[in-house]
Amino acid sequence: MVVVDDHSNDGTAELVAARFPSVRFVDNSVDHGPPYVRNQGILLARGEYLLFLDSDSELPRPDTISTLVKSMSLRPTIGCIGGEIPVYNGVQDRAHGRRLRFRGTTAAVAAAPGVGVDRTGLVPCDYLATCGCFVRRESALRIGGFDPHYGFGGEDVDFGMRVHDSGYENYVLYEGAALHHKSPTARHPDETYLYQRTRIRFIWKNGSAWRVAGVTAIDLVDLVTFYPLLPLKLVAKLLLRRRIARESFTGAILLFRAYLWNFERFAQTRAARNTNFLETPEMTTFVRTHKPRGAALSKSP
Repeated sequence: MVVVDDHSNDGTAELVAARFPSVRFVDNSVDHGPPYVRNQGILLARGEYLLFLDSDSELPRPDTISTLVKSMSLRPTIGCIGGEIPVYNGVQDRAHGRRLRFRGTTAAVAAAPGVGVDRTGLVPCDYLATCGCFVRRESALRIGGFDPHYGFGGEDVDFGMRVHDSGYENYVLYEGAALHHKSPTARHPDETYLYQRTRIRFIWKNGSAWRVAGVTAIDLVDLVTFYPLLPLKLVAKLLLRRRIARESFTGAILLFRAYLWNFERFAQTRAARNTNFLETPEMTTFVRTHKPRGAALSKSP
C-alpha cells in the first residue's frame, strides 16, 4: 500500500509510521494538488489494480476490496468500478457514480444493493469520483494518469471519461463504494468558481469543435441574461424555500472569471490532449528516487 501525503499538517506522517509501518509513505514538501499525487501513487504501485481513496473517505466493510476484485473479474471490459456513498448528506443506502452532460455539468447515477447489470450490482456510469475509484492499473497507465492542470476538481471527470473512451466501461457498485464524509477543511472557499473553471477546461480539452462552440454559446447567453433575470430567480427561490447563496448574486462574475482563466491557458489545455502525465521529466525523477512497490492510495489535506 502507498499513502501519498500532499503536504498536510494534521500529523498523518506520524500516524502512518506508528500504526502502519509497512505502508509506503510519500511526504510531499509542497502542495501539488490531488491529480499530481494520484499520479505519484500510480507510478509507485505494482499491483494489477489501483484503489483511489481520499483523506475524507473510508471503506465501509473489510471485504470491500475483495468484492471489487471479484466484480472487476466479471468483465474484461470494466475499466473503473466503485462509487461514493455520500454520508455527508445523510445518504447510506445507495452509492453514486456520475453521468456527464453536454455542457460539462454532471448528475448522479445511483446504485443500491442487489440491483444493476445481470443482478451483479453494477450500474453503468460515465465516471467515478476518486474518493472511491477502483481501476485497472493498465488502464491508468494507458491514458497517462491524471491531468494535474485541473487543480481543484475536474480531474476525475477527465480521467474516467478517458478510461471510458479508451474502450472500457465504468460502473458504480454499492458493495464496492466508499463512505464519503466530505471534510470541510479540504474544501475551497471559492468552489463554484473553481468548478466552473474546470468544467470549461474539460470541454475545451476533450470536446469537438461543435461541442466547444455550443457550450460557449449557452454560457454566453447565461452571462448576458444573468442579472436581468436575477429578481425573478430570487423570487422563485423564496417561494420554493431554497437557499439563497452568495453565488446567487455573483454567478455571472464567476463565469466570466472562469472563461478568462481558460482563455489565458488555451494553448496549454489543447496541448494536454496528447500529454502522458506519467512520463513528464518531473515524474521520471520522482520514480527514480522512490522504490516502487505496493498499491495506490492518495491522500490530500
